[in-house]
Amino acid sequence: ITPTAIVSPNEEFVPLKNNDALIFFNFRADRTRELTWALVKKNFSGFRRQVFLTNLYFATFAFHEEYEEALPVKVVFRHAGIFNPLAKVIADHSLKQFHLAETEKYAHVTYFFNGGREEPFPGEERLLIPSPKVATYDLKPEVSAREVTQGFLEFFRQNRPSLSVINFANPDMVGHTGVFAATCRAISVVDECLGKVSAAVLAANGNLIVTADHGNAEQMINPETGEVNKEHTTNPVPLILAFSERRQSSALPIDLNYKLNFAATPPVGVLADVTATCLDVLGLTPPTEISGQSLRKVI
Repeated sequence: ITPTAIVSPNEEFVPLKNNDALIFFNFRADRTRELTWALVKKNFSGFRRQVFLTNLYFATFAFHEEYEEALPVKVVFRHAGIFNPLAKVIADHSLKQFHLAETEKYAHVTYFFNGGREEPFPGEERLLIPSPKVATYDLKPEVSAREVTQGFLEFFRQNRPSLSVINFANPDMVGHTGVFAATCRAISVVDECLGKVSAAVLAANGNLIVTADHGNAEQMINPETGEVNKEHTTNPVPLILAFSERRQSSALPIDLNYKLNFAATPPVGVLADVTATCLDVLGLTPPTEISGQSLRKVI
């Protein structure tokens, strides 16, 4: 829905004014806060406003605790509540965990991953790596993947957390540009970085889970129209398990036939199964709120 003003018949468009009603349709809490603040927050300091509008009826599709507690807005769909996300289960067992990503994906490994919670759980450490300041990420397809990797390796070697959550932004952020060569470069860098992460984890007798929650970089051309595809896809995504005790005996011949057979394999599992699989690998019993099944035996 593009920005739209609903006016009376024959009335010309006018900017927002006092006593108007406004509906903010964006449902991403991490992307609505700044504009919401600018419109309704009295002590907003992000930039100089020409006027502060009063008595706005501001309805938002996004939910954030701050909207309920401190801002004069109406939440259209209230938060259903997410109880016992993976990070809380880890914390409840007094285990250490480490969440890191660059700026573009930091909210995904913290706020979203933790069920809409801003504050870390007990025993949860976080690291934010700045994303490069470029106009579009095809100009810097490496993004900050190497810095994220280095940040993980340094922390992991010193602290050995029971769970580490890493998000590599490259496939998504560079894939959105639609530039094929840059996206290939982005994937190559992630492959390089993932190799270093994998080597460190397996050498420490740890286990590795590699997955995604949607596709993007794997399909750069729309097969029906032939046009460049910049959007998310609904293709199945891989979930790869690597166990330290099997690293010597489970080498696979990754040739063309293997890749074709893998691509033709019917997908198994859903996103909710990732949490159950993580807990299974850690030897922890999932709480009742976690409805997924472990894919460890299925795979």
